[in-house]
Amino acid sequence: CAIAAYSQKKMDEFLGVDGEEEFTIYLAPVGKIAE
Repeated sequence: CAIAAYSQKKMDEFLGVDGEEEFTIYLAPVGKIAE
């Protein structure tokens, strides 16, 4: 399932993209739940 809300500006900074030519449009968690 997708992450419903996030700060695009902060995520773009975290990923090192410029926010103009490259930007975040979708977030989804990956992995498995630890037991």
